[in-house]
Amino acid sequence: YLMNADGTYHRRLTENDTYDDHADWSPDGLQIVFVSDRDGNRDVYVMNKTGENTKQVTSSGNEVINDHPRWRNGEQSVADQPPSPDQDYVLGDTFLRASDEMLMVYVPGATFFMGSTEEEIESALSICNEANPPYCDPQFFIFEAPQHEVTIDSFWMDQTEVTNAHFQRCVDAGVCEAPVACTWGAPDFTDSTKANNPVVCISWDSAQSYCEWVGGRLPTEAEWEFAARGESGFTYPWGDTFDSSLVNYCDVNCEDYWADPEVDDGHTFSAPVKSYLGNESWVGAFDMAGNVFEWVADWFGNYPDEQFTNPTGLESGKFKVLRGGSYFYEQSRLRTSARDNLLPAEKD
Repeated sequence: YLMNADGTYHRRLTENDTYDDHADWSPDGLQIVFVSDRDGNRDVYVMNKTGENTKQVTSSGNEVINDHPRWRNGEQSVADQPPSPDQDYVLGDTFLRASDEMLMVYVPGATFFMGSTEEEIESALSICNEANPPYCDPQFFIFEAPQHEVTIDSFWMDQTEVTNAHFQRCVDAGVCEAPVACTWGAPDFTDSTKANNPVVCISWDSAQSYCEWVGGRLPTEAEWEFAARGESGFTYPWGDTFDSSLVNYCDVNCEDYWADPEVDDGHTFSAPVKSYLGNESWVGAFDMAGNVFEWVADWFGNYPDEQFTNPTGLESGKFKVLRGGSYFYEQSRLRTSARDNLLPAEKD
């Protein structure tokens, strides 16, 4: 079973008639090692923290008792760039990037349906109208259609939003400029207590420069949505049902008139990354709904109505795409298919 330290989020991970025992976390918190007598022998197994992709580590039929396995404090290799995703990696594998010590998660390629159906758009508009009718506009949602089939190759993606501490490394290297202002006010970049909060007031160019500095790039819009919803087409990164306890959004701490007065997520503005256990998407990426907006590579525009492989969007445009919503958005704008756009020079 998995649960928070206060006993909440109680969930069963294994479903069998044998004893699974002596579980221990991997250093990165993404895997669990345990012992089980599933085949009549006491063997060691490893699985994802979700209870999926269970692998037997020790050989069945041995004459010893495999018991009390423990992870050591990790000798995870670090490098400037992740290994090629074409190699033999599986869902749950991670990579620690050397330049900023960002943990990356592996996203195995597949085909999925990107965007929203007309019925899903109507549902989103209905949710929005329930929250605050004066705020809702069908224009928010029409660019989610048409839903179309997309095939994505395997890739690596940051596990969390880039934090102030991550970005400080780029500033110290003389590549990035420290954020000093944005459209809504002053950033918290110099606040030492906010080192683990996502960096804000960053233009698209600044985000791209940071990615290039660490040896990567911004994800395409299709890659971002696939990492958020997967082949299952989840409405939210964690599933199809909205759960206000898993996300930093416009709640009682929010001053906007569409705020949800019945929820207190504990944060007026951004929250430290990985603040919400259970918030992760199917690949183990956190805060893909709420907290702060996330830039992607693409220019904003209409979707095609045919199948595409590894689409990169329009060749040019006026606005760049933002994904994931933020702490001042309401529920309908936090869906995995929701889209936003902003001038690339703006700092939000």
